Amino acid sequence: REFITECLFPTTKSPYELPWQLKTAWGVVFGAMLLVAITGNSIVLWIVLG
Repeated sequence: REFITECLFPTTKSPYELPWQLKTAWGVVFGAMLLVAITGNSIVLWIVLG
């Protein structure tokens, strides 16, 4: 139980740990990039097969 608590809520801070706002921003950027890639590949597949 202590291991799970330490994994979910670590007490030591890493110097590379980003604040939640930056994590959210990077998540949105990555999600948009993924959406554009899937849409573009779908269009190419539609053109090639159609």
